[in-house]
Amino acid sequence: YRTERDAMVRMAGALRRLLQQGAGSGDLRPDVEPADIYLLMSTMPADEPDESRRRWAETISRGLLRTA
Repeated sequence: YRTERDAMVRMAGALRRLLQQGAGSGDLRPDVEPADIYLLMSTMPADEPDESRRRWAETISRGLLRTA
């Protein structure tokens, strides 16, 4: 990548395509956007115990997935 911005643009495009595929398959809510994923990742309890991380993942998956 030429710049960090180029890398971020490519990453956002890839994430957008993944979200579109998930929505197209019916697994992911169609209104989930890359900004939602960035927000979720910024609140991830990475330094917390396993149980806390598991509960965080279960909670966010209920909001993202149609089948959750």
